[in-house]
Amino acid sequence: MEPFIYQDEIVSPIIRLDYIDLPSTKLRDLAGKSLTFTKGDLDGSIYLDSAHHPVDVVSLSFFLSRQNKLTILVKGMYDFEYEGLDGVANEAFVLKTFLSSCDVNED
Repeated sequence: MEPFIYQDEIVSPIIRLDYIDLPSTKLRDLAGKSLTFTKGDLDGSIYLDSAHHPVDVVSLSFFLSRQNKLTILVKGMYDFEYEGLDGVANEAFVLKTFLSSCDVNED
């Protein structure tokens, strides 16, 4: 997530997703795979303004970029209304980033 300005300060929040049951722990095996979820399937949150706000992810898609790097596309909804973030409404999002691994094992 790119840094943004909130209440006159630059913030760089991180989305944390826990307990994702991936079809493989090897990144190379995830290329071309897509996973879909229903509300509440993933335990995710974003910390902003001294509170954890739920993140509902509806899909994760893995694909190879033109540079042959594994990319993930995440679609979901920030639930800012849950903690009442100064009248901020829930917000749909789409995030894309490269993935990397420190796993040096071939198997």
